[in-house]
Amino acid sequence: MMVPVMRAIDDGLKRNPRLEMKDLDTRLAEFAQEVPQEEIDKGKAEYDEGVKAMTSLDLNTAIKKLTAAVETYTKVLPYIKKAELADAMMALGAAEFEQNEKKAARAAFVRLLTWRPDYKVDVNKYPPALLEPFESARKEVEKAKRGSLEIRSDPPAAQAYADGK
Repeated sequence: MMVPVMRAIDDGLKRNPRLEMKDLDTRLAEFAQEVPQEEIDKGKAEYDEGVKAMTSLDLNTAIKKLTAAVETYTKVLPYIKKAELADAMMALGAAEFEQNEKKAARAAFVRLLTWRPDYKVDVNKYPPALLEPFESARKEVEKAKRGSLEIRSDPPAAQAYADGK
């Protein structure tokens, strides 16, 4: 009986635009002043520069910047919104696709869809030609074998993510 009540309260609080919800790990990191803000800012700058380069069709620079953004975001994943990493991975795949690096683009899409299988392509942001290879990558991920994983960590309360959760 208590679990549904707690979920309802949590959902209600998340919908309140005046409140900012933070998970316990983020609050503890902020309290201890251990949030890697410089790295987070670096990742955002790399992403913004990559998207800007992609819009101006400087695809080599876009791929370089977006690859760096994905790597930086991966390092600070507990402190950012997971959608930021997903969007950077999508933009990287799109830039590689436009550069005619189809294998690299497919690998980027597969990597993204492996942990974010419900990711949707923003058709206002990306060309329609991108949909076919993206959906093909989705089918490849869906057909992939699944398994199980046991995680033992030291310290015992370390964070682990599966399927973006």
